[in-house]
Amino acid sequence: MHEYLAEFLGTFAIVFAGTGAIVVDNLTGKVGPLGIAITFGLIVAVAIYTLGHVSATLTPP
Repeated sequence: MHEYLAEFLGTFAIVFAGTGAIVVDNLTGKVGPLGIAITFGLIVAVAIYTLGHVSATLTPP
């Protein structure tokens, strides 16, 4: 069950922060494509470091 929760939280963070950066860019025009890409990259890195040891996709069978 922990694996599913880790996958859910990681996916939620990517979708929430990534689309949030896109929305902020559309409203203000201050984030830009580079800022959006950095947001996605940082969220993926944070998700790997915080949830990687629990995730079912990273543990060997």
